[in-house]
Amino acid sequence: MLFKCISCRKFISASHDVKLLKPNAKINWRRDYQAGEFSCPNIKCAAKDMRLWSTHRGKQQFRCGTCRTTTAESINLSHAIVSRIAHHALSIKLFCFDDNEWDLRALIPSINQQNIHFSINFQNFQQNWFRFLVKRYIHHQCKIGDLAKTISWDLSQLRIFSRYLIECNITALNKVNRDTITSFISWKESTASTISNRLGALRKFFLVGNIQNWFKIDQDIIRDDDFPKPKIVNPDPISDHVREQIKNNLHKLPEPIARMWLVSFFTAMRPSELVHLKKDCLIKLI
Repeated sequence: MLFKCISCRKFISASHDVKLLKPNAKINWRRDYQAGEFSCPNIKCAAKDMRLWSTHRGKQQFRCGTCRTTTAESINLSHAIVSRIAHHALSIKLFCFDDNEWDLRALIPSINQQNIHFSINFQNFQQNWFRFLVKRYIHHQCKIGDLAKTISWDLSQLRIFSRYLIECNITALNKVNRDTITSFISWKESTASTISNRLGALRKFFLVGNIQNWFKIDQDIIRDDDFPKPKIVNPDPISDHVREQIKNNLHKLPEPIARMWLVSFFTAMRPSELVHLKKDCLIKLI
């Protein structure tokens, strides 16, 4: 619901409990917005304190302000979700290092039962020697309490490096050198963020391996300069002339589009924030 202060004319968004903000206070949408009657998916919590957290692949992500559980605006029918709805918890597979499929719940007791990242697979690591090192690394991550989502993400990045090693016919880690990394950066043209993700996960793997004495590799084999620099671009605002044309021709637009423009213009809300407004939440002040 959207409210407007008659003193400072600031807009305030809230669900049921309206928080009083100081004059000229800036709204923090992650902190101040509650997603209505949306309950936390964590069975042990179930608090109605879900708040907008981020956007991933076009879907809004929400986080519980009580237990910090995150979830998306739509639910995938995974085994974990179906079992939770049916009130039948999936059995936990006993841990065995030699298995190619691990149930992280056997290694991380605190893992949320509804988490979709609890099962990981090493089957696609075709080189036995590299698979063994990756298993050691993942097992170490579990012991230090890394998040299941982080473990799954790092595993996917190392899986990509494994395919690169096969393509380059590298049969041992001691054959990985600086030239290997520079070639890996330009391997199969990728975006800057993809390259950064791959190098970040790989550098963590090399660092832990050196510390744990699983192998010895040059600590500077991946350098800070290898990470693509973020490109800073100037904003491209709508010109005053274009805004004036839109304003004078709003009657020609479909009514929902015209309303969206008016609300966005006067509240300075992003489309991702605008979609959370409820029907008939605006009031006429004059």
